[in-house]
Amino acid sequence: MATQTPNPFDTLIQDCANDAQRIRTTYASHRLSRLQTQTTLFNSPSHTGPTPDPILSALLASPPEEANGIDKRTNLVFWARPPGRIRDLIAECQDRLKTVLGVGVWYPTVERTHMTILEVASGRSDEVVGEIIERMRDAVGYLTDLSPQTRGGGAGGDTAQGMGGTHWAQGRSRLDTPTLVFDGTGVALTYLPSVATPLGDSAAGLADPPAGGNEEARCGGAYTHHHLRRDLYDALIRSTGGSVEPQARYVSPSAHFTIARFVDLEACGSRSEGSGGELLSCREGRLQFVRAVERVNEWLREVWSGRRGEWMGWEGGVWVMDRERDNEAVRSKGLETQCYAFAS
Repeated sequence: MATQTPNPFDTLIQDCANDAQRIRTTYASHRLSRLQTQTTLFNSPSHTGPTPDPILSALLASPPEEANGIDKRTNLVFWARPPGRIRDLIAECQDRLKTVLGVGVWYPTVERTHMTILEVASGRSDEVVGEIIERMRDAVGYLTDLSPQTRGGGAGGDTAQGMGGTHWAQGRSRLDTPTLVFDGTGVALTYLPSVATPLGDSAAGLADPPAGGNEEARCGGAYTHHHLRRDLYDALIRSTGGSVEPQARYVSPSAHFTIARFVDLEACGSRSEGSGGELLSCREGRLQFVRAVERVNEWLREVWSGRRGEWMGWEGGVWVMDRERDNEAVRSKGLETQCYAFAS
């Protein structure tokens, strides 16, 4: 057996001395730096506009039966689907962007939105991905189970090789503080790992633990989204006896949903003067787009601070990854997806 590659998610955790606040700060710094860099770029008179994805553009312009001839890349990932309250937030952000961006932008439906936790295979052939799926078959149900009832052993644990019935995730991943970030390919709604993880089903605790009492008793430890990504990487290798090693290409400190993608107007066979991609090809249009993103982010700050009371009936906006459909193994090709859950 080949020597196992070191877990790439360990690096950040070790650099941050396993400190949840430092991990959160790293995620926040990465997000802010990216937003500032892209804002400066889009505001520049020399900027030429977005960089549409040519394959996505061709897929959107072609009938479904031609998809296999356009995109030959097959991927296999573990991704998390957001709960209803966050899907509502995504839809609202998309609607606000649509007032500025129309044609030349593809908005995935809220049913499609997801956050990638771990890439297993990327850009491989159907045959290679099929072989990987077969090697994962007995472990997928175990690895996709984030329900709190299985902490410390439970459903699926006995079917996974070498796991001894102990659940692979050592805590609950919680995400908060949504903010829009963009680049030349599209727009993403990003989150930060929560620092405190209050015990129980309520996710009302935000970035800080509640006052009073013993902190260790109030919190489930310093388990962050980055720890979840690290643990899933290790668990996949162990539960498949080392026969599957993830191809984790994207290990940056980011937790995000892609909510809009720029596409090529000509390739998609449509043109609309002064909207969407064409709007962003001129500097005034890009400035208008940047201002629109800033307005949405101001609104998101009001939502998060509680000043938007109509949005605060959804547990303060914290996403606790321990509920139904919060983690799925998904095979994707083009615009088509297939979910797997072989074991229970």
